[in-house]
Amino acid sequence: MFERKPDYPCAVSDFSEEGCNAALQWCAKYLQSGQYLTLWTPEKRTLRNNTFLKSLSQKNRVKSTTLREYAYQANGPVLAMYPNPEDLGYVVNGSGITALVIVTWSFPLDTWAQETNAEILVPPSFNNESRADHHLPVEEPMRAEIIEGLVKITTLINHNNTIAARGYEKSRVIDVLLPLHDSGVYLPPQQMMEWAAAHGWWGDNVKELGRYATDINNGKRPRK
Repeated sequence: MFERKPDYPCAVSDFSEEGCNAALQWCAKYLQSGQYLTLWTPEKRTLRNNTFLKSLSQKNRVKSTTLREYAYQANGPVLAMYPNPEDLGYVVNGSGITALVIVTWSFPLDTWAQETNAEILVPPSFNNESRADHHLPVEEPMRAEIIEGLVKITTLINHNNTIAARGYEKSRVIDVLLPLHDSGVYLPPQQMMEWAAAHGWWGDNVKELGRYATDINNGKRPRK
């Protein structure tokens, strides 16, 4: 109930110079008269430490926002720089988004791109070996049972309510995830968060879903 599945064009690009320029050009196609480009970064120091982003943030018709601004106001396309899967609930939590491009960093966000039918501008340069070398998780594709469970949760919960506190929403999540785990199914937190953000979950609930999956994989049994 009240889920807000993205209904605007989406794209993904690499963090290389070519990828960043392609992402900016893509946003320009969707920037209409009277609108502005929203530049989303995880934190303000990301702007300070990046010449490209610092210069872009100072241009007319560009407004900056960070993860700290829980529900930001956009008016046109959004260029989101370097979000991790747990950040996606905040990236999609803006109002007034007309198009969204994500420039990847540590995670390729393949599941999010697939579920949003995102245009791949410059393919993210990731492979399993390089991710393992940097101690980043490598997950197998989500099993059909997990997707069925996520669809069920999505239709049952009120997305205006948190799944972190004990109550109906948390119970519905745990009622689906625990039986999957008990039947021997591994819950891939990264892909589950990406799927959720592409299917109408927003804010903290995306991150909380990943936390529950991680805890349950580690043998914890969250209280409902």
